Order: sequence, then C-alpha cells, then structure tokens
Amino acid sequence: MVLSKLLEKLFDLHNHKASSFNGLFVFGLVALSVDITHIAHVVQSPI
Repeated sequence: MVLSKLLEKLFDLHNHKASSFNGLFVFGLVALSVDITHIAHVVQSPI
C-alpha cells in the first residue's frame, strides 16, 4: 500500500503545480518502491 500513498502524493504535487524537481523526486520514490518490492519477490522466490 506504500505505492498507492506515493501515487497520492504524486497527484497532490501535480494538482499544486509543483516544480519539475519535486515531480521527478516523487517519481524516483515510486520507482524505488517498485524496485524494492521486485527485489523482495526475487529474494523470497526459490532459486
């Protein structure tokens, strides 16, 4: 559910017409959270 909260923040920043830097920062957080969940799935899966 962390991803949904990050997306909420992304939409909030977009609605407030935040700077492109803030948009990229939030996008980076979303991408990072996706990478973390992907890595977690890989680690949990049997080799």
